Amino acid sequence: MRKLSLVLILILVIGLTGCKGDESVYNFKSRKDDYYISENDRIIIEFKTDENGKMIELSIDRLLTIEEMIYYNTNINYDFLIEGFGGDIYENAGFLCTQYENFQVPSNIEIGNTKYKYNRTDCEYQEVDRDNIYKSGSYAREYNLEETIAVSKNIIISIVAYDVNSAEKFIEIQRIPHTAKLLGVYSIPINSDKDGFTSSGVFNYSTDMAIYEQLYLKHQMNETTVEEINGIPTDINLLDLNDIDSITPLIADFYTMYIEENAAIIELESEIGLFVDETEGETTPDE
Repeated sequence: MRKLSLVLILILVIGLTGCKGDESVYNFKSRKDDYYISENDRIIIEFKTDENGKMIELSIDRLLTIEEMIYYNTNINYDFLIEGFGGDIYENAGFLCTQYENFQVPSNIEIGNTKYKYNRTDCEYQEVDRDNIYKSGSYAREYNLEETIAVSKNIIISIVAYDVNSAEKFIEIQRIPHTAKLLGVYSIPINSDKDGFTSSGVFNYSTDMAIYEQLYLKHQMNETTVEEINGIPTDINLLDLNDIDSITPLIADFYTMYIEENAAIIELESEIGLFVDETEGETTPDE
């Protein structure tokens, strides 16, 4: 009886293994809801996978430098007043710290629950304590004006004012977005070359990324996604010059405009895996 049970178990295992050959396999980690920041701290990618490891949500965004966060945000009120407060909310960034003339920056900002004060000598925000005094030591954080704030999009970044007479000490003035998509309508300079608008120097960023994101969810792989964006079908005959001449990209100059986004996706793929379709015998490039 025991031998018969072992034989039945063995047959069941073999049968289940054989069934897998008819299914697509996704190498992404299953049930993953996370974000990834590129190695150069310029791109943030939010993603979600289902129980099978298939990517079902994807959002690519460009992190802004502190200088960009402030300069391109037309919603900042530099004339903001606090009753009974005589200190400065904004100050001049300093001639050597920025490319912009008479550029005003907040004297204090808050990232999450950590407060920072601007230091014009070093052109950076440096972590402070509850009394607005610079912290010292290797654990004290600082951000240069040309640096991005590489944190989750769920982390709140605010302009704050230090009021020694206030019970709270730091008073929130307003929140400031730290990515191109979050900045959104706060910055819409006119651009006659492409649909009439640009955002923070990134041409139609949200629209272009939406195209890439949807195609990536379709292909589950950067390589084939970029091929479709560039208007190159997978079955093109490279010897047919007529086909090559008729190629129309979905996003013009994709590699030129979005080098960092493309590099960040490749980094992400190396972290969480690539799509494999076993029904057609395809394997990942690493294999």
